Amino acid sequence: MSVAPVEELAGELRESVLAPLARLRRRARVYLALAGAQQLAVAVAAASLVQFLLDWSLKLPLSQRIVLSGVLLLYWAVIVWRKLIVPLSRPMPDHLLAGLVDRANPELHDRLSSAVELAEQMPSGRRPELINTVLAEACDASAHVDFSRILNHRRAARQAAGLLGLILVIALAVGEFPSLAGPWLARNWLMQNEAWPQHTHLWPEGFDADGRRRMARGDVIEISAAITGRVPDSAVLHWWTPSGRRRREEMSLVADTRLTASVGQLTEQLQFRITGGDERTRVFTIEAVERPRVMHTRARITPPEYTRLEPLEIEQQTVLEILAGSLLEIEALLNKPVQQARFVAADESDAPCEVSWGDPADAQAVVRLRWAAPQAGIYRFALLDFDNLTSRNPVSYTLKVAPDAPPTVKLDLSGVGEMVTPQAELPVRLTCEDTYGLSAARLLVQTAEGPERTLSAPGFEPAARKYTGEFVLMMAAGGATAGQTVRIRGEARDIRPGEPNAGTTPATSLRVVSPEDLLIEVARRELGLRQEFERLISAQAALADGLERWLAAVGDGTPDSMQAQRLAGLARTQTLHATRCLAIARAFEQILAEMRINRVARPGDEQRISERLVSPLGRLARETIPASADAMAALREQVRPQLGLDAKTAQANVLAEMREILKSMKEWEGYREAVALLESTIAAQAEVRSATLEAVAQQLDDILGPDDPPAESQGAAP
Repeated sequence: MSVAPVEELAGELRESVLAPLARLRRRARVYLALAGAQQLAVAVAAASLVQFLLDWSLKLPLSQRIVLSGVLLLYWAVIVWRKLIVPLSRPMPDHLLAGLVDRANPELHDRLSSAVELAEQMPSGRRPELINTVLAEACDASAHVDFSRILNHRRAARQAAGLLGLILVIALAVGEFPSLAGPWLARNWLMQNEAWPQHTHLWPEGFDADGRRRMARGDVIEISAAITGRVPDSAVLHWWTPSGRRRREEMSLVADTRLTASVGQLTEQLQFRITGGDERTRVFTIEAVERPRVMHTRARITPPEYTRLEPLEIEQQTVLEILAGSLLEIEALLNKPVQQARFVAADESDAPCEVSWGDPADAQAVVRLRWAAPQAGIYRFALLDFDNLTSRNPVSYTLKVAPDAPPTVKLDLSGVGEMVTPQAELPVRLTCEDTYGLSAARLLVQTAEGPERTLSAPGFEPAARKYTGEFVLMMAAGGATAGQTVRIRGEARDIRPGEPNAGTTPATSLRVVSPEDLLIEVARRELGLRQEFERLISAQAALADGLERWLAAVGDGTPDSMQAQRLAGLARTQTLHATRCLAIARAFEQILAEMRINRVARPGDEQRISERLVSPLGRLARETIPASADAMAALREQVRPQLGLDAKTAQANVLAEMREILKSMKEWEGYREAVALLESTIAAQAEVRSATLEAVAQQLDDILGPDDPPAESQGAAP
């Protein structure tokens, strides 16, 4: 075989070997792209169909559609990478393609691959003759070889037909069902909330775009769904909970516009869907949340400054006692943040106070109340959270606002009766007390209808919480005369700023009488006491006689139950006699005190009443009568002669002392009668003397006067 020139051989190599290999490479890449496109189209169609079926049947929310579309895009990107980008980016060198052609054409005896390798290794100017001969033989052999034989044209045709068929099917489906393709594109790729076309649409009321609703735990779940389009013959509510409860409820049709069903109380999260007609709703979720409520309270009560009291802090107390004018602050810890808090009264009116609540971002939800002048009543916190849930059965707070009570004032006129004389000197004790302090204390005296006189309290110190003052009220200093009335009252004011509270005693009215009238009243009262004492002596004599009969009936022995009861009754009566004696003694002491205060007591009165009446009566009540009662009590167990004699002796002693006291009373009455008779005689003598002087004066006038008396004097008594 002759060898062509080098230049012709290079051109023939390019024309016969390298150019067909380049065409083979391009065609192989087209076939690879066609295979990848077919697989991508299948993946896109299959995934889109799955996406369509899922969204059409489950009505996926936007968040789930976004996730699903993202997963599909990732899946398609993997296919594009593996089936298109990676295969098409792989190199296809000439020697690799030549080797494939040699294997497909055994008659070439690997001349084609050898020629390509030799041509790549040695440029045309440096080839030996032997290599040129090999190249020339390869060129001659390749002229009769079909390089594309190594490609699977039939498979490529099937892939192309499949790709075109799939595109045609998709086009026909979109053209045939545009009402489904449009919503699918809008919902899954444009991320719009366009509804799927159907005859019946059901949408539960009160749910957001994501199909969620928050309800208070414990509320009754009433699910109501609005109907749009064709009314279904029936509808079923399918619901389930995380704890595993599942049920289906037949829904009731209301006015052909709504479907309703009751599930019961909400205790945990609940999910449901509704099926009816051609509608199968998406899954809706009801979240169980707590209503806002107060978990813990802390109250701080700051009393008014003038009270000088420290603030009081109390926790978990719903009844608050508050002094009027105090500052009330309440800090309530909540279970969750709220968007509104009010402090309302029983009539739902807002209390006039400041209420503030924390920011939702705060770690702790707290409501704070500040009320400068709290008012009495029953109040509660009305809370509204960010789910528009209100508090239910809230804790009530009872505010008891106590006004600052006026000072307590006591007036003590010890020893003063209802009558006083013009020369009386009255001992007055004024006692004032206030919880937070006194600003003034005084004694007010009014004589007849004249103005009140004010007597300042001696030794009074402002802001003192208790004051006791002693006064000596001189009747003569006020110009009191017989026949007038003197009114006495005590008054005190507290330290409350502005308008202090005033406390006062009822007015004590005293009648001013002459010393003679007072002594007559004293005599009348002593006569009454003597008569009372005589009745007591008669009762004591009857008691002694009863004891005598009891002793005679019992004899020497043990008294039975009836006799013991009778003896106990006698002992109680004896004790009552001691009480009556003490009362009479105190009455005499009061008489003596009034006589001293009114300056009508004589030295004899002091001795008689104190030594001969009050002291014996006291000794009788405290010693003699109790000894008699003890002697009777000793007879309860057994009556012995000595015990009976002791009881009789004790009775005799009581009666003897009583009669001695009565004798003193009667002696004084005789003395008083003599004094009264003497005073009446002196008064009568004074009247006779006055009448005699008037008669003498009249006679002198008749003798020495004119003959004709004046007209107005005619008819007068001679």
